[in-house]
Amino acid sequence: MLIAAICTGNTCRSPMLEHLLSKAVNELDLADADIVSAGVAANDEDHATPEAIETMRGYGIDLSHHRSRHMKRLDLPRVDLFITMSPSHAKILEGQGVDPKKIVVAAEDQGGIPDPFGGTLSEYQQTAEVLHEVAKAFAQSAKDAGGTRRHAR
Repeated sequence: MLIAAICTGNTCRSPMLEHLLSKAVNELDLADADIVSAGVAANDEDHATPEAIETMRGYGIDLSHHRSRHMKRLDLPRVDLFITMSPSHAKILEGQGVDPKKIVVAAEDQGGIPDPFGGTLSEYQQTAEVLHEVAKAFAQSAKDAGGTRRHAR
């Protein structure tokens, strides 16, 4: 299964969710899923923000090697699930022909995930806390839905 986390610039929210979700899936020993991230207005090859890198260190995740990518670099029809940070990101994907059934807005009941770009380290940490909960809930939901366990090799 290919899952894409989508935000605006792909320098903070979506890469944080990409790695938090990968970690949550691994911790529950679920079947392999390819998890990527991209931005609807990203410049290719930008670094993650220093605040995102610092925040993810607290989760044991190294974002220092992250490079942003524009969503147009994804093979959109190949993606099984898009997790967007806002309803506007979902609408952009729909405008690109993505089936709305393949799109989930993270924390949709709260209007999505606010963009911490340009904010304080504390704002990034608050964003990461919400994304961490989103990642854990998604992984648990996948497990409850019968996600398969990895086979020992």
